[in-house]
Amino acid sequence: MGALWVQFGGTATAGRVFGHLLTRDEPAGLDEIVRDLGVSKSGVSVATRQLEAGGVLRRIHQRGTRRIAFEPVENLEPMVAAAFTRIGMILDRLVEGERVLPPGPARDRMGHMTELFLFISSECESMLTRWRSDRRQP
Repeated sequence: MGALWVQFGGTATAGRVFGHLLTRDEPAGLDEIVRDLGVSKSGVSVATRQLEAGGVLRRIHQRGTRRIAFEPVENLEPMVAAAFTRIGMILDRLVEGERVLPPGPARDRMGHMTELFLFISSECESMLTRWRSDRRQP
């Protein structure tokens, strides 16, 4: 999971922490994650903050102690929706680029990219709509 997470702009440690927590039935504290993964406590601390800020991890305060445990969120839809929003932002730039370019090969290239991202953008919305609808079905 670490190498995959890097490909999406995260750190390998964050990917490893996320993957580790996904495979657990119970939340885990920093010390436990450090022990299980064999990485530094500071690295795990930074990774959990990044994952929490990204909306894929939540912290759980353990009663009667100052310790904190972490677990993945159940619903990763907001993360997927944010990725779809970034696709829309790319599309906006492509449309603007195509608008300002003079006729020629560069504008044609931009037009093809715009068409592709228009298609992807429309499919993203359709996918989320179908996902939400299917999840409501018994």
